Amino acid sequence: MSKKTFNDVLELLDDPTGTDKATVEIFDKLRVAASNGKISTTHAWAFFSTGGEVPVLKKNPKDTPQVIKEKKDTTAFLKKLKNGNSRCLKALKEKLKSHLFEKQDGFCCYCKRQLYMHGRAINIDHIFPKNPAEGASQVDILKGKSLCFDIRNLTLCCIDCNTQKNNKLHIYNPNLHEYSDYIDYRIVLTNKIKIVSYKSNTRPVYCDIGDNLLDVFKLVHYEYRNILATLELDAMLKIIESSIINTEDDEELSMKIREFYNSYINEITRY
Repeated sequence: MSKKTFNDVLELLDDPTGTDKATVEIFDKLRVAASNGKISTTHAWAFFSTGGEVPVLKKNPKDTPQVIKEKKDTTAFLKKLKNGNSRCLKALKEKLKSHLFEKQDGFCCYCKRQLYMHGRAINIDHIFPKNPAEGASQVDILKGKSLCFDIRNLTLCCIDCNTQKNNKLHIYNPNLHEYSDYIDYRIVLTNKIKIVSYKSNTRPVYCDIGDNLLDVFKLVHYEYRNILATLELDAMLKIIESSIINTEDDEELSMKIREFYNSYINEITRY
């Protein structure tokens, strides 16, 4: 069955000029504010991904007067935008997630493991990071802002891949590239164990993208992760994943937990 292609997130709504008009207005104002830098893409996306909850912007002793003002302005803008409706974007966010899930046949775009069959959550990921890593060029920063709410830059991935990627740039685009051209992905499945294997395509050009995919998303870690799950030794990972999900509206705390998650994964797989 062919899957319908959408060029704009708002095309997912049933009645954008009628019953969904308020959602359209809120979403348009939000993406314009993120694109022109009125608020950060991180805060704009946090507001959208929670369905319309204003993110917690904690005070930091190191905050400059400018940062303090930006936090106050962001909070005021988002509170005015939601106008008392705490779930003003919930339906649109869920429609986007459902569309991407169906488009990807329920598989993570980066590791190809079945979503919801491991870990505790799935994430809407920005293929080109909404907030590129420190040291990024001004061109990349502006590109991240302009693509923050572009449906062609959005995909679904598991919490493992989302955490490994963080805000790193990569050259594999799941909306443009065919996974099997770059990665040889194999599964060995019995009634007691499940083993996965990832290898980069050795052909010129293809291997560059495949190697980049293996490196950025640390796909070899998932080979170990499946072994741990088979041995029932992945309980701690599930606890950390749950903590990440429960701190979506607290940017600083979520980042710290993600850093701990990466450190823990690196430690248990380095042998």
